[in-house]
Amino acid sequence: MKNKGLVALVSIVAAFLLWTYVVTVENPEYSAEFYNIPVVFEGESILEERGLMVVGGTEQTVTMKLKGNRSDLYSLKSSDITIKADLSKVDEPGIQRIQYNHYLPGNIASNAIIVESKAPSMLEMTFARRETKNVDVKVVLNGSVPTDYIADQDTLVLDRQTVKITGPEEQVNQITQAVIKVELTDRTESFSESYRYTLCNEGGEPVDASLVSVEATEVNVTMSIQRVKEIPLVLTVISGGGATQETSKITIEPKTIKVSGSDKVLENLNELNIGTVNLGELWEGTNLVFPITVPDNVTNRSAVNEASVSIKFPKLLRKIFTIPGDNIQCVNVPEGLEAEIVTQSLKLELRGALDLVSPMSASDFTLRVDFAEKQAGTFTMQVEVVMDAGYESVGVMGNCSVTAILREPEVTEE
Repeated sequence: MKNKGLVALVSIVAAFLLWTYVVTVENPEYSAEFYNIPVVFEGESILEERGLMVVGGTEQTVTMKLKGNRSDLYSLKSSDITIKADLSKVDEPGIQRIQYNHYLPGNIASNAIIVESKAPSMLEMTFARRETKNVDVKVVLNGSVPTDYIADQDTLVLDRQTVKITGPEEQVNQITQAVIKVELTDRTESFSESYRYTLCNEGGEPVDASLVSVEATEVNVTMSIQRVKEIPLVLTVISGGGATQETSKITIEPKTIKVSGSDKVLENLNELNIGTVNLGELWEGTNLVFPITVPDNVTNRSAVNEASVSIKFPKLLRKIFTIPGDNIQCVNVPEGLEAEIVTQSLKLELRGALDLVSPMSASDFTLRVDFAEKQAGTFTMQVEVVMDAGYESVGVMGNCSVTAILREPEVTEE
């Protein structure tokens, strides 16, 4: 049994050696096919200088049947073979047939391998005119923010207004805009976000841009979204001249304006004070205009920047008295001096409730001039009007003053 096994082993070795001898010595040539060999393209920069570009045929592969030494072909793989096609000779658009060359690894002599066949024999490729241009970026806003908010389109800012596109003339000529769609539904805060855009024609329809390259794939969009609030306009009213806010009819037009701002800014903004009026300086039927100025970080959303204010006194009566200068009292005259009212008469206008002012007479009030801490000389002195009990709400209109002299009394000789 041992002898039979040894004989079998010797037979196998002898057969292998004989096969090796036949293959390598008696019959060394061998044919093999290599599939899906990719193509390397050269001369594309020259093609670009001529205003051309490849639009079809770059994904082709080559199949080759090679004949040569069996040992060389056994060690050769498709990935070891390089196919190069030179595009520098193409000078016009359209379908062109391009020749190509193959290159073997350096350890295989170029004359040791014969190309029995190759497919395709030439590369069929399509070329087009190369076009470059800038197209405008357009933002399309979809949906709407909640009722109490506003998306301020005036604050919409793009980090680029145009995008540069390059591609086949036919495709590029169809493209007129880069469209970005921004969804506003349920947004309540300002945003700054990057968006991808779609290349579209004049009608806003997407264009086949598979062969078009762009310098930037995204555009940053910034936009302010603010809360909107309606707030009343108010005045600071200083009582005077017998008039108070309660006894006056004050009308502000418009009564309210709409403003926008962040939730935090508007939280405590419940009214807007447009100015101050002193009723003691105003007469019947006064009309005033006040500018509407909103706080920082607040935007006036109404179409008005001024407020008209009408002030009337329907519950008050004005009455004019002419008071002789002799009826004006001089008080607190410094010791050693005497006072004289030079003004012969004083026009005094009073205003107050109809039932109070209508029956009033000069006996219901007192006029006096206070000379405390004055020195000798001539002065314009303010007249103080002191109302009798029951008339305290009646006020004096306008400036009430007289000319007075303070001097030493004349000495007479006996």
